[in-house]
Amino acid sequence: MNENRSGWDAWTYDEISRIVQYQWGLQVLKWREWNGKEIIMDAGCGSGLLTKRLAEKVPRGKVYAVDSDINMIRQAKRNLAELRNVEIVLADLAKVKLDLEVDVIFSNAVLHWIHDHAQVFQHFWKMLKCNSLEKTELLIHVEDTETYEERLQCYKKLQS
Repeated sequence: MNENRSGWDAWTYDEISRIVQYQWGLQVLKWREWNGKEIIMDAGCGSGLLTKRLAEKVPRGKVYAVDSDINMIRQAKRNLAELRNVEIVLADLAKVKLDLEVDVIFSNAVLHWIHDHAQVFQHFWKMLKCNSLEKTELLIHVEDTETYEERLQCYKKLQS
């Protein structure tokens, strides 16, 4: 993802993504037992629809909503304006710098847009709290991986 890239029609995406991507993301959110105080990075937040759900899961925590597209960031600011535990960040996922390490990196239907997966995942690992007593986790859904076996194959490709 190129930093400050602008090319998405964020308003249309906000409407259309509710049909499929949003539903996928809601399923991914069920993969974790939330304690309500996690620090989360929503990697590729888009228009912020799932960021809002993340913020509800962590009322005593914080969500960093990160996207590289200025139009998506503008739409996310409109959608998330009332939330106090969300910080919106315009940045490339492979280079984003946050104030602190995170407990969870959440990404839904984004990583297929990334060209250098190794670089992004190396950066993600550096951002996670590794010495925490709390459970740290990457919650990632890659578009078009429907079965566990397909997800496993995708993960193996990312490791190589």
